[in-house]
Amino acid sequence: VSGAGKEGMDELWNQTKAIYGLGDARPKKFPKQIAFNVIPYIGSFLEDGSTDEEQKMSDETHKMLDPDIKVTVTCVRVPVFVG
Repeated sequence: VSGAGKEGMDELWNQTKAIYGLGDARPKKFPKQIAFNVIPYIGSFLEDGSTDEEQKMSDETHKMLDPDIKVTVTCVRVPVFVG
């Protein structure tokens, strides 16, 4: 969640504490609960249904490996503080 900045890291911390303490774990920064969950959504949606982060991954793969390589990319937000 560090890619979402301090707000993202705070949300993971607060939700984790809330879940263990039976408190309020409603999301504020992310569209769904991030603690103990993965969210298949990072960035903004593009016209083709993918996100801008997925497009970046695809572009980098083509640039680094082979412009003709066929890839399908899915980016997910993972509940770790720094990875």
